[in-house]
Amino acid sequence: MRNFAIGLLLLTLGSVIVQPLIEIVNLGREKIILSTAVITSARSAKDRSLEYKSQRDLNAVVNEKLFAEYFSDAFMKSMNLSLVNADGINKYRFKPQDDKYNDIIVTLDFVEVGDGVSDQFVTTVKMRTETEYKYKTKAMKIVETMGNNASNNLVEEQTLILSIKN
Repeated sequence: MRNFAIGLLLLTLGSVIVQPLIEIVNLGREKIILSTAVITSARSAKDRSLEYKSQRDLNAVVNEKLFAEYFSDAFMKSMNLSLVNADGINKYRFKPQDDKYNDIIVTLDFVEVGDGVSDQFVTTVKMRTETEYKYKTKAMKIVETMGNNASNNLVEEQTLILSIKN
């Protein structure tokens, strides 16, 4: 009977220790998925939104509206999202269709500067993606409801530098 009690105690303690570790692995996985979706969407939008007239002069001038449109379209398809609202061309709120994530907010900032050496223009796009992390394991969901209501945000920031080289 004593061995049975020790085995039960070890099993309980093992599950208490393992569940947060599983949640950390899930958090890393979600961060990779979000990062990959942002990078892929940015690459898709980059190629389609550069202005042709500026490309002839080796200037990387981006049509911001087209970039935002292509980016949001590719991001929605890659993460299975639907667009809730768009605040101008810089801020988008997406809602997941499969209830896998919480609402995702994407902010795009465009900066167009000369490179300082020649007369070329280089465009920098800063993308910030933010969502509240949704716990996957049952124990962590219970701890979240009993907790101090601190939100655990999952934030991904990427910078895309667009330039054209001769």
